[in-house]
Amino acid sequence: MRGFGVFLLVTGVIGSLVLRFSQEPLSVVDFLPLPVMFLGGYLYFRGGQNAARRLSRQPYDGGDSVLYLRAFSTDPSALGRTVQSMFWAGLATMSTDVECLARALRPFGRLHVIGRPGEGLPRPGGKTVYSGDAAWKQVVQEMMLTARLVVIRPAVNPGVLWELARAREIVPADRLLIEVRGLSGRRYREAVRAMAKFGYTMPERRPRRGGFIRFSPEWKPGFLPLSGPLLRRGLINVYRPMTVFALRPVFARHGVPWTQPGVSAGCVAYPAVMGLIGLVVIIGFVVGVFFS
Repeated sequence: MRGFGVFLLVTGVIGSLVLRFSQEPLSVVDFLPLPVMFLGGYLYFRGGQNAARRLSRQPYDGGDSVLYLRAFSTDPSALGRTVQSMFWAGLATMSTDVECLARALRPFGRLHVIGRPGEGLPRPGGKTVYSGDAAWKQVVQEMMLTARLVVIRPAVNPGVLWELARAREIVPADRLLIEVRGLSGRRYREAVRAMAKFGYTMPERRPRRGGFIRFSPEWKPGFLPLSGPLLRRGLINVYRPMTVFALRPVFARHGVPWTQPGVSAGCVAYPAVMGLIGLVVIIGFVVGVFFS
């Protein structure tokens, strides 16, 4: 399903470009590829949800794992991701944040997330664990004790605040990561004030770049920004390779083998193609001036 979705997205993009340059005035025909792109984005997201559902049916074995905690409001919706995938911003991040994080941290173990109660399909990325409203705290606490890493995306709501407080009490400092991503300056300051009540020391100002805050055994914070060489970040799903580069010190701290992301073929081909197009335009301009 995901492969066919990508095929439809690419077909729609190419079709729209062909139609746009094959006729001068804008017409209704130019909008025909949009339904194809919409269907492609929808199938891609639904395919990820179906894969997550199959994975979530497997019982939790308590082996190597990474626990990812966040507010349910940060989960992408099917409609939102479908519309986003129709634009370059969506094509550049086809996979969700959770999917990219799951791939980046795979050497530590499988990523586990807590599922939203009553949802029909889990969001793509990681293994979704469901529990009743009365048991979720016990489930989260047990997974905190066994996970090799605990990653929390802070938010000022009762559930996440409880998770932050409990993690400060029972999770060793070097096994906890705070994800700083998608937070406005105001929300970041609110989170910092709330976390200070539980003993966290966080940077006063929101880091300009997304990344992760790790802690020394004495709970001294250190910021790991999302970064990485341009040729290795790629053009699609850039969050995963940047996360791998950012968390290299964490890999080293835990003795987990770290593999450098490979050079992206897209980053190498894109400048070459754009340079060729520019050369053709310049030659055409010069020839036009010369023969006119």
